[in-house]
Amino acid sequence: MQILVKVLTVSLNSVDYKPAETLLQHFTFCKPTTPGPGSVGEVIQAPLGCSYHKEDYVFGTAKNAFAGGMLAEYAIADMCHVVSLGRISPEEGDAIPIAGLTAYQSVIPRVKPRNRILINGGSVTVSCSGRNAELCRSLGAEVIDYTRGTLLQDLKAASSDRKFDLVVDNIYTNPELFWKAHEYTTKDAPYALTPFTASASFIRLFLPTNLKWSKRLKMGDWIIEKQIKVVFDRVVPFEQANRVLERIAFGWTVGKIIVKATGSQYVEKD
Repeated sequence: MQILVKVLTVSLNSVDYKPAETLLQHFTFCKPTTPGPGSVGEVIQAPLGCSYHKEDYVFGTAKNAFAGGMLAEYAIADMCHVVSLGRISPEEGDAIPIAGLTAYQSVIPRVKPRNRILINGGSVTVSCSGRNAELCRSLGAEVIDYTRGTLLQDLKAASSDRKFDLVVDNIYTNPELFWKAHEYTTKDAPYALTPFTASASFIRLFLPTNLKWSKRLKMGDWIIEKQIKVVFDRVVPFEQANRVLERIAFGWTVGKIIVKATGSQYVEKD
């Protein structure tokens, strides 16, 4: 079953500029291709027997996580790929469908209480660029600046007393971190390479099957319970969406950028 939604907000991600990145990507995605795999919207029309009704607020993805199509005034979504917005804000809901669930898949199934995690290029010990260090520290992370060029040595020093139980690599600009992971991780520690560092065809093929609606609900609950803090870079009007893609492509973002649809209006419900 599918529903028609009026788009309120759209969260753009690194995968959204991939179709135009190389000549190969022109043969990977069906045309026309519209950015925006995840969004928050108001249900305009739903089939009989559907659990959603007109004026319900939902968040999720289009037909699959990388079909795109949400950066528009109206969009069609499969029921199995959306859930009720509940008590979280549209901006918070927009952070979940792609970026939030990628983080979930990278960490939650692979860790146990008191495990030590290294997140490369994120925000726990975390490696990040110097300009993002203060943000990561404010979130409670130990910080290593990977732009100094001594990351492997810094990790060895940081793990001299206690090695890392999981590595999540969000950037994969230094293959040496993978090949020498045994020098700073525990035995059999997972090394998770997030899909956003891979090619668009790899992302499209392998990630959508993992974006389960039950995990979306769980992450929404965690936001309400303040177990998750969503970091926003900015909220921009629809007309500036092209600038958002530019910022993402050049790595200028610090947090999520939310695109607000023209004329959208969210009315909080009891």
